[in-house]
Amino acid sequence: MKTVILFDTEFVMGPGPRELVRLGALKLDAETLAVSNTLDVLVKPERVSELPVSFIRLTGLTDQDLAAKGVSFSEAWTRFVAFVEGFPCYSHSQAQAGTSVLLGDGAVLRENLMAHGMGAEFVKLEFHNLFPWFLNMYKKYGYIYSGNVSSGAITTFLGLPMPSGHEHQSLFDVYSILAGLRFFKEKGETLPF
Repeated sequence: MKTVILFDTEFVMGPGPRELVRLGALKLDAETLAVSNTLDVLVKPERVSELPVSFIRLTGLTDQDLAAKGVSFSEAWTRFVAFVEGFPCYSHSQAQAGTSVLLGDGAVLRENLMAHGMGAEFVKLEFHNLFPWFLNMYKKYGYIYSGNVSSGAITTFLGLPMPSGHEHQSLFDVYSILAGLRFFKEKGETLPF
């Protein structure tokens, strides 16, 4: 059995690089897409003293949530590395200015590692971006891509049942990616792992 990790990040913009606020991940069988484990970690930002109202509206997270359940970035990274167990990590991320589209949300993690003086830690994991594969699938099956289908919007874009929660909650977004993978697998497509 080949295992892969699907993950998603939520981050806040502030002074310096994007700062991680939430990290969600699924561990799954790369052939059957069966989920064997989940991870959902809230992270207390260090450079942003209060979450912007726009971020709260987007994600549903509040400063109180982070104060009650958030951990340091270092702790979140440690939990993520332990969860991943060295398996390849896949996210769905459109290119953003100054980031690597190939790394997807791995670029957010790299920025946070660098900001915390932990840059050497990045090489412990292998990151891939599913966005180019999804874009090819959209074109192949005649979906008109308008330039803005985030990971959490895949289910809506493909007309699939929605996972529980809402877009821009990391685990919701990861389950949305998984639903898209299952949709195209059922059409006979080879998965991108």
